[in-house]
Amino acid sequence: MSRAHRRVRIDRPFFRDTQDLYHVRSTILRALTSVLSTWHGILPSVACRVKPCRPLTMAPPARGERCIGLDFKVDDDPKDNCVRPDPVRGDVTIPLADTRVDRAFAAIVLEHCPDPLALLRERNRVMRPGALVLITVPFLWLLQDAPYDERRYTPFAIRRLLQSAGSVDAQVHATGGWDASLGRMIGLWLIRWPLPRPLRAVLKVLSYPVVRLFVRGDRVAEEVDRLMITALWATARRS
Repeated sequence: MSRAHRRVRIDRPFFRDTQDLYHVRSTILRALTSVLSTWHGILPSVACRVKPCRPLTMAPPARGERCIGLDFKVDDDPKDNCVRPDPVRGDVTIPLADTRVDRAFAAIVLEHCPDPLALLRERNRVMRPGALVLITVPFLWLLQDAPYDERRYTPFAIRRLLQSAGSVDAQVHATGGWDASLGRMIGLWLIRWPLPRPLRAVLKVLSYPVVRLFVRGDRVAEEVDRLMITALWATARRS
């Protein structure tokens, strides 16, 4: 396994140097863990690049048989993306036969799609009737992968999108509320903003207990109006 591959971990612990990524990675892990007992068969992971969730989906309580990596083909530059441990590459067209897939996973990808509805409809084509899809999308996050950062989703928009694609039983959940949002912004500013290295080192020590308190003590309010969220995860079934 390459060094670049090892760096892509979904179970990233909370350290001084991971104050920007801990919450987003831990909430994706929590969402995936919540459905693992129903995971079986062939799993396409959309825009995965290095398939960081493969160990979870191929071990109990999941019963995955094969994890297929799908990624967008931008060009043929060998430097594009960091590592490709045997992914199948595709754009909106998924190179699989109809009703072939038992489960599907798309983490932090729909915000990069120029035509997300076309992608979800294509995903439904390869899924068996009743098959479950798990999707995660950011809400409070920096612009990334420019110029391929297209949009941010509200709970209402992601539900309508899933329904328009032909999915049923859409369930949408927020991954964090007001406290986690503040902790995430502190962590992002601290790690991503170009600060002088000595100043950043001091601030990481000072911010560590504060960010930890905000993200681990966070509670998501049930009221939708005036709700602050960090990200969303959703499940739906192919009709």
